[in-house]
Amino acid sequence: MTRPDLDRAHIQRLLAVLGNSGREVANSLRRRGFVGVREDGCRCPVANYLRSHGVVDVKVMKDEIEDDRDEQWANPDRWRMPTPEPIAEFIREFDDACLYDDLEVQP
Repeated sequence: MTRPDLDRAHIQRLLAVLGNSGREVANSLRRRGFVGVREDGCRCPVANYLRSHGVVDVKVMKDEIEDDRDEQWANPDRWRMPTPEPIAEFIREFDDACLYDDLEVQP
C-alpha cells in the first residue's frame, strides 16, 4: 500500500476539492478551519490541510509541492509535483498580496 504522503494522485485529489480559484481555495480552507504562516511552505494553510489528511513532511510553494522529509536529498523516493494553478493563485494572494488576514497565524 502506498503511503498517502508519497502518493501524488492522492495529493492532487485533496487539492482539487479546494476550488478552482485562489478565492475558492481561501474560502474552502476558511470553512474547514485551516490557518497558517505566510511565506512558510511547511506551515501555510494548504500544508496544514494536507497534513491533516495524512500528507506529512510536505512543502507547498507557488511553483511546486515537494517532499520535505529530512532525508529527502538522499532518498530515491523523493518527489516533487507542480502546484495546481488554483493553489498557486491562493499562495500568491496569501503570501505576496497579503490577502486573507483571517487565515494567517504568527509563527
